[in-house]
Amino acid sequence: ACAPLPADGVSPEVVLVGVSPEPVHGTQGSDEPPVTTVQLGTRVEIRVTGDACAIGWRIGGTRVDSGDEWWFDEADNPTNDPFRLLQNRWLLRDLPTGLFNLTATTQFSVDTTVTNRWRLDVRGGLEVPAVRVVAPDQTVTASRACGAYWGFAEATGGSEYCDTSPLPSVIPTLSVAPGTPVRVDVPGWTISGWSASCGRADETSSPDYPFVTIDQCELGYRYAQDPSAPALVPVFLPRASGPLVQIWLSVSRGNDTVNWSVFVLTSIGS
Repeated sequence: ACAPLPADGVSPEVVLVGVSPEPVHGTQGSDEPPVTTVQLGTRVEIRVTGDACAIGWRIGGTRVDSGDEWWFDEADNPTNDPFRLLQNRWLLRDLPTGLFNLTATTQFSVDTTVTNRWRLDVRGGLEVPAVRVVAPDQTVTASRACGAYWGFAEATGGSEYCDTSPLPSVIPTLSVAPGTPVRVDVPGWTISGWSASCGRADETSSPDYPFVTIDQCELGYRYAQDPSAPALVPVFLPRASGPLVQIWLSVSRGNDTVNWSVFVLTSIGS
């Protein structure tokens, strides 16, 4: 519900809630905002104090180190129509980890527009499920790469920001006989999407993105179109020409989802 604008003509205050016991007020003007810690997996919202409603808004931000831009919500109201758009709280759903400058510009009337800024220290640290790669005579736990994404139905999710994609320092080797399919398993989670490709590491020519696919070596993929569909069971056939395998997964448990990639080496025996 929407409350009236303050009668004294003072602009409504816009705050960040869910990051501390008390709301964090936005910084206006040219002052530097203090750093506020945000933990992914908690519900973080921008709210209007007193519940007055904005008739237009633009919410976004930039990472401090890279300048990369993110946009969360935008609604233009060029005619200032008070019946076209009305909102007084916004859930932040997809934040990148690291230092992030968040800006919210909220329009309340034809002559009242407020811009607030926060500097966020976004932290991940959430569970990334273990991935087992299973052959008839051996099972290994694949090594995950940087870049996990977490999604929540009623909380703030986001992504593990990576400016490069190096390979894990340790990658397990799975030994299989020629022509032997292997299975991917994520205990405790439901697999809703997967893909696998094979290749090799080229850390000399491409140190930031060293995984190189060989001869369009796609080992398989599948995505569940219907959330109620049975869980997927990824199975692929390793190739001797591409011993390094990258596996991308999307899994769910209840209303939580995780997307990420893992690596495993395959050794084809005689």
